[in-house]
Amino acid sequence: MSIARLRYRPFRLPMRTPMQTARAAIEYRAGVVVELADSEGVRGLGEASPLPEFGEGSARDVLALLGAHAPDLLDGIPADLDAPGAAALRCALDVAELDLEGRREGLPVAALLTDSPRAGVAANAVIGDGPPERVLEEVREAVEAGFRTLKMKVGAKAPDEDVRRIRLIRIAMPELEIRLDANGGWDEDTAADTLRRLDGCELELVEQPVPVGATEALARLSRDARCLVAADEGVQSVDDGRALLAAGAVTALVLKPMRLGGLRPALALANEASAQGVPCIVTTTFDAGIGVAAALHLAAAVPSVEALPDPAHGLATADHLAADIVVDSLRPSDGTLALPEQPGLGVDLDTMRLGRAATGPWIEVGG
Repeated sequence: MSIARLRYRPFRLPMRTPMQTARAAIEYRAGVVVELADSEGVRGLGEASPLPEFGEGSARDVLALLGAHAPDLLDGIPADLDAPGAAALRCALDVAELDLEGRREGLPVAALLTDSPRAGVAANAVIGDGPPERVLEEVREAVEAGFRTLKMKVGAKAPDEDVRRIRLIRIAMPELEIRLDANGGWDEDTAADTLRRLDGCELELVEQPVPVGATEALARLSRDARCLVAADEGVQSVDDGRALLAAGAVTALVLKPMRLGGLRPALALANEASAQGVPCIVTTTFDAGIGVAAALHLAAAVPSVEALPDPAHGLATADHLAADIVVDSLRPSDGTLALPEQPGLGVDLDTMRLGRAATGPWIEVGG
């Protein structure tokens, strides 16, 4: 693909309320909008929003990489781009290339990734680890909004508190699919004991129950647990995902395009996982609207796997941000996100919103 111009601009968006995980409280999302244009003026958008709270670099790191490499990026994505923030930048460039190609060909990005994309995908609601009464209220609100799968944050508090919250939810909502996300906050014994105590709650899966690198412990939990056991933070790269599959350490994978360097690398890993009967769940990293749209197109393209043939994906995150940078943020209706009908990603920048959120000017390279 011939790129005539690249421009980029940093932004910062506050969370409505801090998202507490077992590792950190996420209070805002900072990133960089990347726009590519061809010689005919067709443009494609990408977003680089790494999570510094999880050691993925920062928007400042992305800007430094762009400052050092922007002229070379007109010729494509360098394979050796490797530094803090590099995965998010590769993601932005990959998505922008696909968005540009989709707009040029009149096709949605998902149709560039697979011959038979889904028209829409189910989304899971994300519930924090607040007091049981507040959590139960959030769950009821999510169910009223049409969600049928909930992901509960665990691991930041004592296991007794986590168990109490989840049992209350299961009693109140017997039809819901419940997932847990420990963000690596348990050791193996705590994870095994907590999951045993929750056997009667019929969990769908648990994400990253033990820290990154505890592959043997993850494999033992995967063999013994009555629910699927997924790696999330442990999939920092496509190679990490492949290593976990080769070790038989997981029965599901969580794919974050921002962390894996884009949609095409993430889809390659999903295809390899599906060949081994391992389902993949696509999630955002609480991205702005461009990142959410990109993750939606990936979720519409990942293969179906018998163990979890039609999973809910972690895409209902727009409402966790107090603002956005696109014209119409993608939000679920009755628990489902429909694939946009417009070509490319199906979202456009809102110049006024971006102007309010911007932390620096546009910087342009090329034509």
